[in-house]
Amino acid sequence: MVGGPQRPLLIALILLGVCFQGIRLHQARPGEPRKPFFERFRRLEEQFRRFQEVTLVHLQEIAANHNVSYNADASFRHLEDKQAALESATNATHATLHEELQRLKGWTKKLQNKTKKVDLRVLALEESLQERERQGTAEREAQKALLSNLTQEVARGGEDTQAVW
Repeated sequence: MVGGPQRPLLIALILLGVCFQGIRLHQARPGEPRKPFFERFRRLEEQFRRFQEVTLVHLQEIAANHNVSYNADASFRHLEDKQAALESATNATHATLHEELQRLKGWTKKLQNKTKKVDLRVLALEESLQERERQGTAEREAQKALLSNLTQEVARGGEDTQAVW
């Protein structure tokens, strides 16, 4: 099979050969009257014009086919480039998110440890406060008892002093 751009040239050469054969057949033979030169020239021009039209249509079809193929290739390359860019962006985003997740995990662990320490301190302070409240209550009760005893002794002492006087 002959390649695309060489094909119209081959067709042109074949048609020219046919045209020249036709001219030689139409030449006057020794016993025939010669046709006028301009008549043959007019037919030759007409054949050449038709040949040009056919060739032009054929070349336009070839160009259209080439453009379709070229446009499809360009579109495919563009889509491949877009896909590569999207993959790259996705990979970068994934890496960034992974780093951020690791950072957040570390931060969460530190926060949990600090929270645990603070909870233990609060628990110890609550226990200490409850112990102080118990001790304060016991001391107040002891002081009340002492005050009550002292009041009773003072009252008895007052009775004893009145008895002595």
